[in-house]
Amino acid sequence: MLRTIKDQSGETWEVVRGHESYGAMVILFCCTRDQRVMKSYIFADNALDADSEIDGLSDDELLQRLDEAEPGP
Repeated sequence: MLRTIKDQSGETWEVVRGHESYGAMVILFCCTRDQRVMKSYIFADNALDADSEIDGLSDDELLQRLDEAEPGP
């Protein structure tokens, strides 16, 4: 797990790096209450770059990504 954030409704989300089967990197938002997963694409060449990008985002930026995310796997 890379990060934990709370949304405006008080839900807790674990934020982790993931990747699609064809290699695209994604931010996975995993709701701790109901196991819902949302994903947001990031442009990184490898896992370390993806982790650095996620680490560089503020909580507000992560919440914005969560608002724009699509349902995950």
